Amino acid sequence: MGLVVGLINLICCAFYVVLFLRLLISWFDLSPYSAGARLVLPLTDPMLKPVRRLLTPLQRHLPLDISPVAIFAAIEIVRRVVTWLLMR
Repeated sequence: MGLVVGLINLICCAFYVVLFLRLLISWFDLSPYSAGARLVLPLTDPMLKPVRRLLTPLQRHLPLDISPVAIFAAIEIVRRVVTWLLMR
């Protein structure tokens, strides 16, 4: 089970890195046509778009896009639950 847990942790860390790169792209207003953005945007858009739709009513009152925070939290919760289930 240790190998499976390690693989799950590695996949989650990869998601964290890609999502963080997406945050950097949006903060620094980089061109979506740059090489890095063309790699990161297609990986993160499928995760972010549904969450943005769900958070639209809340987003109207906030100046920040909090959908990446929700994704970070969801990934961490899933990682912990799956790890806990596998280690039982």
